[in-house]
Amino acid sequence: LASLGRVAQGVAHELNTPLATIRTLASDMREAIRSLGGDEALQSDLAESAALIRDETGRLGRITHSLLTGGSLPRLRLNSSAPLLPIVERARALVFAGVRDGGAELDIGDSVENLVVSADSDRLLQVLVNLFQNAVDANRGAGGRHVWLSATRRGSVVEIVVEDEGIGIQPEIEGRLFEPFATTKPPGEGTGLGLYASYMLIQTMGGDLTIENRDRGGARASVRLAAGT
Repeated sequence: LASLGRVAQGVAHELNTPLATIRTLASDMREAIRSLGGDEALQSDLAESAALIRDETGRLGRITHSLLTGGSLPRLRLNSSAPLLPIVERARALVFAGVRDGGAELDIGDSVENLVVSADSDRLLQVLVNLFQNAVDANRGAGGRHVWLSATRRGSVVEIVVEDEGIGIQPEIEGRLFEPFATTKPPGEGTGLGLYASYMLIQTMGGDLTIENRDRGGARASVRLAAGT
């Protein structure tokens, strides 16, 4: 474990400088875009993309800083009143902006707008990114294009559901979904760590994550977290 910690710190050190450079350049690019004339819609899209690059490299920077100073991931920062919609929208921008040409679409249920959860926003964001990416990949394998996100509050618990119309959970992996390195993707297309990491992140926030096949095809991932105040 000590050796793994030293390796993690070494990797973090190597990543820290380029991440800082990318973040600085993204901020400069955003300001330059704002100063340009022309198509306002295009300017807005480019500025939003630059802001995403800046914010995400900042998030990665917090991870590398924690690894360098303590050899572990950032401390859990539970927010008892984290609005769900901004986290969902950020995850959508990170995943679906890169698959526009593939025709992938995310449908967000109306109820999401008014829900608040008790969660670490960065960690919930990572979980949703993983679930969205898995859904897009599963759809691609079955010729599907739609991903649905809905959320409901039942008493003191908020359930967030991500559904796809993909190939569903294959029998050979059904009992090992949350094991590290479990994957049915071809070599080079998946590490088998996304669902494992997502499960562990939700557990650290006192929640639960389950995945099952839908009756009408595809898969359904359900995240349950304490409702916020």
